[in-house]
Amino acid sequence: MANRKYRWLEQQDGFPYFNVRFKDQEIDSSQWNMKDPYTQSFEKLKKQDKNNG
Repeated sequence: MANRKYRWLEQQDGFPYFNVRFKDQEIDSSQWNMKDPYTQSFEKLKKQDKNNG
């Protein structure tokens, strides 16, 4: 019975910490490296401008 319960717990979000802040920090760190579409388009335009002259 205990093993079944532990296996169920392993599949839950936040295992083994079960801390909401931990899950939020994990999501924030993954999104930190992502750029929004406006920044991407700005960098693309900047790169094209640099290549043109």
